[in-house]
Amino acid sequence: MAEFLTTQATAYNIENIILHSKQKLVLISPYLQLSKNFFGRLNDADGRGIETVIVYGKDELKPNERTRLSKLKNLSLFFCENLHAKCYFNEDEMVITSMNMYEFSEKNNREMGVLIKRQDEPEIFKEAMREVQSIVKASIKEDRSYEFSQQPARTSVRDKIPTPTYNAGKPSFSNILKGTLSSILTGEKLDAYCIRCHDRIPIDSFHPLCDECYWVWAEYGNSDYSEHWCHYCGRESKTTKDKPLCSSCFNMVRNR
Repeated sequence: MAEFLTTQATAYNIENIILHSKQKLVLISPYLQLSKNFFGRLNDADGRGIETVIVYGKDELKPNERTRLSKLKNLSLFFCENLHAKCYFNEDEMVITSMNMYEFSEKNNREMGVLIKRQDEPEIFKEAMREVQSIVKASIKEDRSYEFSQQPARTSVRDKIPTPTYNAGKPSFSNILKGTLSSILTGEKLDAYCIRCHDRIPIDSFHPLCDECYWVWAEYGNSDYSEHWCHYCGRESKTTKDKPLCSSCFNMVRNR
């Protein structure tokens, strides 16, 4: 059941969401000026290999804030000019709130929020996720490899789909946003198939599940679990998340 949060409870639960993230973390805040405590938690999460996505808006980041964020190796940073929503979540919990990740808000404002646990409210969690996907689609991914004396260069979210391979290793959360969820985030062609439900999705052998099937799969994370369809041709075939192609498609790709 959803839980109402006061100002202090909101800050506490956002910190816990960062602290208890296992693989992925999404922070959406129009105004971004991290307190020492929040940045410390993000830095710790980055050290654990947590793939983090931050979407901010309204104003350019201050140079010192951008310098701090540039030290996070697993961060993908997005800008959404008309962003007003504030939402923070990991795999299991989400806070939707009035609070920005802004040090002044944390210390001085009267805020409120709602804590949603995926296990207790799966439909609400899913609907919120869809809205997050829409926000990311409307955002621009920032290139953080700029000179600090200049305005940051911004590049499109759209990335080239990689050549399929089974030696790519564990996909990052930012790649999941651009892969499994890319039909929503980037508008790429639905020219492949979910290996579990057979829905049309963008071709990406790193992420051969649609977004809904991915979240079901993520509860267990078994890459060898037997699925039903070939990601490329859509024919019925025994596949897995790590090996999503039938033998014919795999041989075709291997011989290119």
